[in-house]
Amino acid sequence: MSDDPARWQHEFVGRMSALGDTTGLPPSFTPVLAWLVVCDPPQQSVEQLRAALGLSAGAISAATATLMRLGLVERVSQAGQRRLTYRLRPRAWERLLRMRLEATREICATADAALAHVPGRHDRLREMRDVLGYFETTLVALLDEPTEPGRTDASYQP
Repeated sequence: MSDDPARWQHEFVGRMSALGDTTGLPPSFTPVLAWLVVCDPPQQSVEQLRAALGLSAGAISAATATLMRLGLVERVSQAGQRRLTYRLRPRAWERLLRMRLEATREICATADAALAHVPGRHDRLREMRDVLGYFETTLVALLDEPTEPGRTDASYQP
């Protein structure tokens, strides 16, 4: 990535947007979320989001509304200003992982309920449940793990 601040930010957003299919979010949502990770200042108005991302006001509105509903973004009013701004909420990434964890739990419970009624073996259903159950258990342990003293890979504290 480039040393030019504006350029690296746009390269980051572009690369994150290319991953949009893996997020499960509509195409315009990923660039809005990615921009709110790297923008300066950390809060952005609709106009600033439009200028930075080249998206329509409608796309920005839909993205911010959904990202707020998911608890990843919050609307902020600034003293002395009439326009609203948006920013990434603290712990947004933990929240996103916990939402994925809850969905995984529900899928595992649904598979368990089905397996209780399956006559004989059903390898595909059992494999789905086992793989997702493994990741569920692992993610729970990671999210609930206290940060070790002297840990250098992150300053995150659950």
